[in-house]
Amino acid sequence: MPKPDPVRSQKLSRVGPRQYSDGRPQKNLSNCWYKYHSRYQCKYQCKYHSKYQWYVPVTAGTSTTQSTTLGTSVSTTDSICGSDCRLQRTPWSLKTEPGLSDVRVTVSGALRLRGNDHSLDLDTMTAKKTKFSFQRRQDSASKFHCCVPGCTASARCNSALSFFTFPKDTDLRKRWIINIRRDQFLVTDSTRVCSRHFLPSEVIQPSTPQGRRLLKVGAVPLLFQWNNYSLPAPRPGVWERRERPNPPEPEDLVDMEVACPDHDYCNSAEPAALDLVLAENSDLRSKVAALQKQMEEMEIVSRFGLERFASSDDDIRLYTRFASYAHLMSFWNQIEPALPDMVRITAAAGLDVRHTATTSLQPIDEFFLFMNYLSLDLVQKDLGNRFKVHQSTVSRIINTWANFLYEVLGAIGIWLDEETIKENLPHVFADYSDTHVILDCTELHCQTPDSLLLQSEVYSTYKSHSTFKGLIGIAPHGSVTFISPLYEGCISDREILKQSGLVSLLKPSMAIMVDKGFLVEDLVPCKVYIPAFLKKKAQLSAAEVRKTQSIARLRVHVERVIRRVKEHKLFRMEIPLSLTGSINQLFAVACLLVNYQNGPLVKAWAQ
Repeated sequence: MPKPDPVRSQKLSRVGPRQYSDGRPQKNLSNCWYKYHSRYQCKYQCKYHSKYQWYVPVTAGTSTTQSTTLGTSVSTTDSICGSDCRLQRTPWSLKTEPGLSDVRVTVSGALRLRGNDHSLDLDTMTAKKTKFSFQRRQDSASKFHCCVPGCTASARCNSALSFFTFPKDTDLRKRWIINIRRDQFLVTDSTRVCSRHFLPSEVIQPSTPQGRRLLKVGAVPLLFQWNNYSLPAPRPGVWERRERPNPPEPEDLVDMEVACPDHDYCNSAEPAALDLVLAENSDLRSKVAALQKQMEEMEIVSRFGLERFASSDDDIRLYTRFASYAHLMSFWNQIEPALPDMVRITAAAGLDVRHTATTSLQPIDEFFLFMNYLSLDLVQKDLGNRFKVHQSTVSRIINTWANFLYEVLGAIGIWLDEETIKENLPHVFADYSDTHVILDCTELHCQTPDSLLLQSEVYSTYKSHSTFKGLIGIAPHGSVTFISPLYEGCISDREILKQSGLVSLLKPSMAIMVDKGFLVEDLVPCKVYIPAFLKKKAQLSAAEVRKTQSIARLRVHVERVIRRVKEHKLFRMEIPLSLTGSINQLFAVACLLVNYQNGPLVKAWAQ
């Protein structure tokens, strides 16, 4: 049997075993770059079709070379076969992606493709392609995505890219996070950055097609969407020599005789013109200074802060509960030296953050924001809009200043000794001169919890509502000298006095003044002034009535102090359960601020 001509066209079977119609085994089609095998379900499919979708136009019996440059797209409807082919004038396209190298496909020899016979000259066709130096031969099955904002690269959809993990070095990892603009970004084992964002010089190419690309030591991502995947040209150094144009060559010199005068002094400017220029400059400087001052005043008016309301004591009273701007600044001067030791709320996450520029607000404006929250019960979103900061920043400022004032003011002893009490005892307490503290409880409405057990604990039968309950004590002259923690609303006055720790501060030479609900004579080691009870009597005696009235007139001052505390509207509204963790600090700070915000309870006591 004669050997078949290798050049002649061989008909490919559309069905049957993998061989030609004359029994020869099929040719290797691995170098074929044409789409028609996979599109028309020819069983002799080129293994590159499933991956590379780049095609070139070829006219029958001719040779052609097509190439494309980076990021271009080409399309045509050139015929690739004779007039009897039903596939003629088939559109073709050639595309590349950003970050990939150029593609060049060269086809030489004769090509014939018939619509019905599917015959193809195999031996005269060769195809060559310049592969990417980092292209893998198999599609990736991983699910990695690039974490850079604005980058949609995925390992599943683009196997031409490599995806690198974050470095283990802490400083280098921080540089990566800063460069990709992901503040407070949590890096996991599956976090990746694609190779588009690295300089080609920082990528180590593999020695084999199956190898992996690696990064050089210290490589960082530098190419992003916001810089158009390019680096700005470096600026020349300060001392770098710059090329300057050559000076023009002088023309032919001509000797000339010039008559010189008999004096060597120079002409001076006219005094009138010089004075005019100086006066104009002075006027311009004055206008600039006036405009700068006007801009500063407009900025102060437009910005919501303490400086905006410094000239109005009524506004200061509204926003801070301090009697005047002078009262507020006097208090600020006392706490300002402790600001360097302020620990921000972010320190709870393990960060040693002192009072650095963590927000755009000055410390005094942060304090003003905290007093706004305490005095007006403004929601944090509203405060953020007023002070032009984020809501989360407002929350951190409130918690930070609540803890700071709780520590600073709590470090000042407010429990007074007997000598100080007697030196400042008002004359109206002459009949009760041994009174050391006047006590009363107050309740703050709170949100009702979902748990039935918690509902029973915080429910107050006196208020018929869920409440927090606290004990406040004042000296006879009106200053707050004792503040208990807040307890559940169901607790009794006797029990709250027992748990608050006040009993350990009392001495036998002292006396306390309380309301009828405090049945604590057997708990305290001192005298108790309490209104008389009817018990089994029909009515009180005249002496008991006078005693009850006199105690009530003196005990009313503690109720006035409690009213001052509740002028902070935060405690007049229903307290959300989300404040449970910080409500004790807020309540204690509000009670302690009463000693600084207002004048004496009775004007006659001021002397």
